[in-house]
Amino acid sequence: DIHLAKRFYDMAAEASPDAQVPVFLALCKLGLVYTLQYLQDLNVSFSFQYLGPVDSTGSSAFSCTS
Repeated sequence: DIHLAKRFYDMAAEASPDAQVPVFLALCKLGLVYTLQYLQDLNVSFSFQYLGPVDSTGSSAFSCTS
């Protein structure tokens, strides 16, 4: 559970001043993992083939093929 982990990290940071930097790094990683999990749950996939305009043949103007 991500929320429980965050609570324990916060408690560790309050208990020891030496733990503040490692807790900060762990919370950054926890936030990243949470965001990636959220995006995966939404089935969000990014495709770079749709970034450029499409010409009349249906291929992208930024295509690697000639």
